[in-house]
Amino acid sequence: MEIVIDKFMGVAGWLVRTSLAASLLAALILCVQWAFKKHLSPNWSYLLWILVVIRLILPVAPRSPVSIHNVWTLWQPERETIAEVREISPELTGANESGSAGLRHASASPHALLPITETALMVMAILWLAATALLAARLVLGNRRLSSRVCMQRPIVTESVLDLLEDCKQLLRVHVPIDVVQSDEIKTPALLGFLRPRLLLPTSMIESCAHDQLRDVFLHELAHMKRGDVAVNWITSVLQIVHWFNPIIWVAFTRMRADRETACDAHVLSAINQGERRHYGETVLATAASRSAGHLLAGVVGILEDKKQVRRRIHMIAAFKESSYGRAATGMIAVAPDDPRPYLLVARILRLDVPDQNFARSAED
Repeated sequence: MEIVIDKFMGVAGWLVRTSLAASLLAALILCVQWAFKKHLSPNWSYLLWILVVIRLILPVAPRSPVSIHNVWTLWQPERETIAEVREISPELTGANESGSAGLRHASASPHALLPITETALMVMAILWLAATALLAARLVLGNRRLSSRVCMQRPIVTESVLDLLEDCKQLLRVHVPIDVVQSDEIKTPALLGFLRPRLLLPTSMIESCAHDQLRDVFLHELAHMKRGDVAVNWITSVLQIVHWFNPIIWVAFTRMRADRETACDAHVLSAINQGERRHYGETVLATAASRSAGHLLAGVVGILEDKKQVRRRIHMIAAFKESSYGRAATGMIAVAPDDPRPYLLVARILRLDVPDQNFARSAED
């Protein structure tokens, strides 16, 4: 039993430390977004949240002399000082046989230093495992249910719709095959899956939407596929389940999804003509006015996930203009919690699918 508790304490300690470090990083990102909101592009606002994802995934974070977490070392006693005290006063170190045995036992059993009984530790472990298993089952079963129902439906074969989809794919340089499927399971257009993607449309949408509105919807969902947003959404959903006990992580990923939609809008705006940008904003407003956002699963990303963010997205579309990546790059370096090099490498990889143009926003949070 003691071995099990020791292992649980090790895992729990790593989980809590990682969650707290990611929470600090999320707070820093919010501060950077607020301080540079007039200069930080939508895409960089979203990429900053990738740092939180990386921090939650890394088992051990690389250290750097410029790390923000070095602040915590100011509160830790210097090992050299302790060593000097032991050399001067060995009697204070518990050098006798019984004292050494007690120290070895305490260091070997971390939970013995905490006022927590074995029963309490087992209850905490069971609660965490039960909540994690319940949320994971809900996630998997919900996506499996939607995927199975969509697979039973035939793709749309209307020539005008398929021609429009191919035109949009060519515009965004998307070369992955994708089917368009009508579904009653969703209330708003959405993209399902990333290995075999399907573009889902509500049953009544093709009949009710004009050609230009359907084009805007296709462009938005194809931008999600181009950027790999479905895969990232799966990763964040799993991390959110593992760290279900931390409300800051929930807030961070909610904000990350909102910034993802704004970045996706900017991706579309970079590909269309200036005269078409106003119509794209009108399509977002029309979708928000006529349809409910509903609840989307981890394997699904849509054009309307949160009506509260529509005003922010419209502000970004209205303030859309070109700028450069240079100024925004400093934000990622500033909030990198450890060695910034692996974080910048990931950012550069993600930028491969980002248009050459960049956009500043003046949206009020």
